[in-house]
Amino acid sequence: MKTKSVVSFAILIASLLLFSNSNVSAQCRYVSISSANDTTAYYIPSDFPVKEITGDTTVDNTTYSTIFSLWVKEKLEISNMQLPVALLPGVSKIYIEISKTDFDLFSDERKNRIKSNPAFYHVIN
Repeated sequence: MKTKSVVSFAILIASLLLFSNSNVSAQCRYVSISSANDTTAYYIPSDFPVKEITGDTTVDNTTYSTIFSLWVKEKLEISNMQLPVALLPGVSKIYIEISKTDFDLFSDERKNRIKSNPAFYHVIN
């Protein structure tokens, strides 16, 4: 159990470093689709954390949830923005929409991590 905690902490630190080097002036959209098929989009800074896929879904989800919560607290709570999450009743899907222009500015490692999770990250023209 201690090894998993150390690995999770290492992934957390690495991810924090990865998303802190992004072009923060760019904007992406956090999109929420309700079970009634209503779509709501929130503009968010492009330095959002990117989920790492290690093969251990439980660790990946826990680590990303922690990182994303910290990021929301740091970046979005100032404006009192609350992002819906898929775990809430009535929310059927969430994803982050990234313009191709902004995507091209990301590091190769960040791009690869985004490409590895196409259900959650949508790159648009």
